[in-house]
Amino acid sequence: MKTSTELIQELDSMKERFGHALLVIGFAKKNRVVGMEFPKVRLQRLEECLSKGGVPIAIVSRQQIRGVPTFCSRLFDEVAREVWAELFMITFIDRLYHSDPGVMPTDLGIGVFQRLLSRGKAQKR
Repeated sequence: MKTSTELIQELDSMKERFGHALLVIGFAKKNRVVGMEFPKVRLQRLEECLSKGGVPIAIVSRQQIRGVPTFCSRLFDEVAREVWAELFMITFIDRLYHSDPGVMPTDLGIGVFQRLLSRGKAQKR
């Protein structure tokens, strides 16, 4: 697992490349984001989320292409092969796209996606 400092470095790299970036951290019933603002407190916020059991899922970037906001996400290696993580990010980006400016969809938890997939696996057996 990457350290908090490495995660912040990846966030900065995406910000430099795309202009806007968020680090998405999942919990069972909610999610949190660490943005580019407030460089002095974002590391502290990230470490607080991780200490409470948060799972770093991805970095999401946004840029305008011909006036249309376009989102891109990059799953972290630790969850890249997890189907729930990919489904979570598709849903997160959809909600982010349809939300008002400055509003983050933090009511989405990873537990729902993990349960749905484990139910599907159990039914196949």
